[in-house]
Amino acid sequence: MKKALLAALAAVVLVQPGLADVDSLSRLFAPGKAVLDLDGDGFPEKPALTIVVPDRATAGELALAADIAARVNFESLAVDLGLVRRESEVGAGRPPALSILVGGNLAWVREALKERRSEPAALGPNQGLVFLFSRPGRSAIACVAGSDEALLRTGRAFFLRWPYFWEIWGREAGATYENLEKDVAAFMPAAGVKLQKTVVREALYEFPSLPPVADGLGALAFEQGQIKNLAVESSLAADEDREKARAALAALASGQRKGDRTGTLSYPACAALTFDLRCGEALSTVVLPRTGSTKRLLTPGFKERPGADATAKEFDLLGLYSAKAILADQDRDGLPDGLDGMIVIPKGTAPAALSELASRFVLGTAGASFPIVQLDDEIESRRSLAAPVLVGANSLTADLVKTGKLKLPDLAAGTGIVKVVPKAFGKASALVVQGADPAGLDKTVSYLSRTFPYFGDYGEGHPQLADLAADLDKFLAGEKGAAEAF
Repeated sequence: MKKALLAALAAVVLVQPGLADVDSLSRLFAPGKAVLDLDGDGFPEKPALTIVVPDRATAGELALAADIAARVNFESLAVDLGLVRRESEVGAGRPPALSILVGGNLAWVREALKERRSEPAALGPNQGLVFLFSRPGRSAIACVAGSDEALLRTGRAFFLRWPYFWEIWGREAGATYENLEKDVAAFMPAAGVKLQKTVVREALYEFPSLPPVADGLGALAFEQGQIKNLAVESSLAADEDREKARAALAALASGQRKGDRTGTLSYPACAALTFDLRCGEALSTVVLPRTGSTKRLLTPGFKERPGADATAKEFDLLGLYSAKAILADQDRDGLPDGLDGMIVIPKGTAPAALSELASRFVLGTAGASFPIVQLDDEIESRRSLAAPVLVGANSLTADLVKTGKLKLPDLAAGTGIVKVVPKAFGKASALVVQGADPAGLDKTVSYLSRTFPYFGDYGEGHPQLADLAADLDKFLAGEKGAAEAF
């Protein structure tokens, strides 16, 4: 296994303020930033950020926070299941050195937007913004949008695709934030400019507003949307360099309109770059539009909907966290290297412990695909689900009850249930996680994330589900004295 849960849960490491300081969107998951390599062996083992959600977070905000937490934990050898915190929990203690702030209802975000003289309401319902700001001793990356749907899509596009703008082509040749900074660092000296530093400060996303379509058209999975604008800040050594940089970028933009140097500082998934050229208090701004339309928009990708039983998995609780269920062994070498499972939550609400479960998904695998969490109304074809985990009162669980495949018992307040439903969707089994009330659901999800398959305490030597199965087999085989009565 890639990570050890016991060590991850037991380890407590004090992170010095400043170690995780991030001054550019290009550095989020860079070594020593979101994840720390404390022993210098080249393998990061300590997540060093906090993901903050509003006290009354929406299902979309919690789903996004859970996926970001899973992405951060996937980058680390040790898993921290407590990365997501409510705003009131963070405000009561020492501010974290690095925070990811989800949604425009957070006080820190409203304060930062006020300084920028902007509001989330200024964003269209199909637009989202990821921006970086700092305070003494701490940095934060905020994600806001004009709607809950746009927030979810914006956060997925940035945090789950990072370091890529959009298409995942490979870090050496692909369009990444780091490669953009390298390209600027090469462009400026060629124009006679003494460049001190370049950072990416914000990314504005825009997604097409599409009317509902028939199910047949819905099967066409178009990767639509793009970065409408990237804000790039370049610091220059002298005012003369600032003017040279402004002239060089303006000449590049003019030449590109005529077909000259169209590949320079032009990227498929980014419609425009806005350069803020600074020298002391002096500032010049140049907008560099992309040359032509992105190839992805001209020739959208087509992905066939998988067959009903193509990836279906039949599993029980014993095999939940293995390649028999939510994990995948794509090269069949006995080591999980992907995910077949997906967490489905209702659109209206979600448990606070959702992020713990998403992070537990990536614990035992060397590879992962995102998003891990989806809202129930995002599921187009239920028969394409290989190993779904249905959390809370979502529409998929309701259908299982309606069709008679699932019968839930009456639960006492504060309790919950975890139950496998065979052949829930086609041949695929589904794991249903329900609670009598929000507190019961949260406790159940947390148990499934932190303790399962053990009954009480996690760790070797403690009673677990496999012990029960083994003892039952021995009992039925007559190896237990009481079997004679049976």
